[in-house]
Parts: sequence; structure tokens; C-alpha cells
Amino acid sequence: MKFNIAYQQNGKQKSITVDDEARWGKLIDYRIGQEFDGGFISDDLAGYSLRITGGMDKDGFGMKQGIFKNGRTKLLLAEGTVGFRCLRNGVRRRKSVRGCIVGRDIGTLHTVIVAKGPKEVEGITDVDMPRSLGPKRANRIRKLFSLPRHSDNRGKGGDAERIDVDRFDVTSFVPKVPTKDIDGKSYYKSPKIQRLVTAKRVR
Repeated sequence: MKFNIAYQQNGKQKSITVDDEARWGKLIDYRIGQEFDGGFISDDLAGYSLRITGGMDKDGFGMKQGIFKNGRTKLLLAEGTVGFRCLRNGVRRRKSVRGCIVGRDIGTLHTVIVAKGPKEVEGITDVDMPRSLGPKRANRIRKLFSLPRHSDNRGKGGDAERIDVDRFDVTSFVPKVPTKDIDGKSYYKSPKIQRLVTAKRVR
């Protein structure tokens, strides 16, 4: 069985193939959302706590949360349902989905690390990946750099207590990432600020 292990702290993911059924066989009858010890998969993951987030069987049918069955079943899926791509409005279609209970027909199991163990795992937890871009929303940029926000004045009556908030102070704090250098000139990439209150928006 193939295991996709994701570590949300740094955004890294690694695939491990376990051929020994004596190891992954302990996960049979586990469901999506349940946690298990990483020692079931590998000795390197002993002490780690992993949570099952999904998977697919050997034919490519994805596991669906809420279908308490160790096998496939057919459901009438509507628009907006996971596993059904609707091309026309109002269309419903009966499609095969895989239940959320782990069985021997599972080919790939998706997991995330919930609790870190005593040892570092090569390629997952020992890698430090910096964030490519900073936050986009104006209030989240203010929170990151401890800038005054409009919500700080909530509940303050007098003008003496109110904090003066500059609407455009966020623009000078947008995190920029260098992309390339051409003829001694540096080019940067930065996110477009969302929910920025400008004079045009106030009008």
C-alpha cells in the first residue's frame, strides 16, 4: 500500500510504499478522520500520530467521508458534490464512490501528521520551507506586523481614546520576493492586497 504523508507545518509531503501486509494490515477497518501510530507504517515514524484524510482504491475510486462501507457503492450525486464534475445546471448522476473504511482494496492512503515524534523524518520534518508569499488580506498584514487596525477602535467612545489608522500603511509592509535579476535590475513579486479600504471604495 502507498501512503502519502503530509506535514502541514512546512508544507512538505512524502510518499512511502509499504509492501508488508503485517504492517499496514493493522489499519483495516479504520475510518477517515481516525488517528493511528506512525509505527504501523515505518520504524522511522514511531511515536508520530497520523490522521487519515482520504485515499483511493486500486482502480482509482476516491474514498468519500460519510459512506460507512468497506467497498464501493453508487450514489446519486448533484452539482457541487465532491467526486462529480457537473457540466450543466441541475444535472444529477449516479456514480461509484469508495466508502470511508480502510480495506485490502485500498491502493493509496492520504495521511497528515498530527503530533510529531521524537526523531526527525528525512524529507518531511527536517526540511524548512520558507513561505513563498505573505498574507494578502489587509487586516492579516496588519496583524503580522502589529499595525493598528480599524477594529481596535471598536467600543471606544471619545476621540482621545481612538487610534488613528492609516488606510494605506499596509502598502509599505507587503512582503516581496525577488524573482530575477536582469542587467543589474532586481524584479520582485508581491501579492495584490485584498480588502484594502481606498478612497474610491469609500465613495
